[in-house]
Amino acid sequence: MDGFDLGSIIAHIKADTSQFTAGLEDAKAQADGFSSHLTTIAASVAALVDVAIVGFGVASVKAFSEAQVVTAQLDQVLKTTGKSATITSGYVEDLAMKLEDYSGQTHTAIEAGQTILLQFSGITKETLPEASKAMVDLAQRMGIDTVSAAKTLGIALDNPSVGLTRLKRDGIDFSTSQVEAIKALQKSGDTAGAAALMMQILETKVGGAA
Repeated sequence: MDGFDLGSIIAHIKADTSQFTAGLEDAKAQADGFSSHLTTIAASVAALVDVAIVGFGVASVKAFSEAQVVTAQLDQVLKTTGKSATITSGYVEDLAMKLEDYSGQTHTAIEAGQTILLQFSGITKETLPEASKAMVDLAQRMGIDTVSAAKTLGIALDNPSVGLTRLKRDGIDFSTSQVEAIKALQKSGDTAGAAALMMQILETKVGGAA
C-alpha cells in the first residue's frame, strides 16, 4: 500500500484535534464573557425596575397622605361651618372625581379648592357644583392653583362688589352694564342674586377653559 504513511496521518489528526480544542476553548471564553455581560445588563435593568417601583410606591404613599389630609380638612370645615348637616365629604369627593377628567387637575387638588369654597357662606350644596366648575376654569384661565382660584371666587360670590375689583385685577373684566347690574342687586339686599349673575357672566368668560 504505497503512499500510506500512518505516522503522517496520526500527526495531522493530532494537529487538527489541537486546533479544534483551542477553538472550543476560545468559544467557551467568548460565551462566558457574553454571559457575564448579559448578567451585568440584567442586574442593571433589575436595579432600574426596583428604583421605578420604589419611586412609584413613594409617590403613591405621598398622594394617599395628601388625600387624607385634604379630606380631614374638608370634614373640619363642614363641621365648623355647620354645613355637615346638608353636605357630606363623600358628596364633595364625588364632585371632585367628576371634575378630574374635565379639568386635568387631580381630585385631591380640586377637593382642596372646594374646601376653601365651603368656608364662604354663599356656597351651599346647591351652588357647590357650579362653583367647583367655575373654580377649575378660573384656575386654568389665570394659571393658578385651585386653592388660589377658590379664594378669589369665594370672595367674589360672598361680596360681589369687592369680587368685581379682585377679578378685574386678575384679568377677568366685566362690562360697565354688568358691573352696575351686579352692584344694584347687592345694594338691594339680594347678594345671592348678585352672586348668581356673576356666576353666569363668569361662565361666558372662563367656562371651558379647563
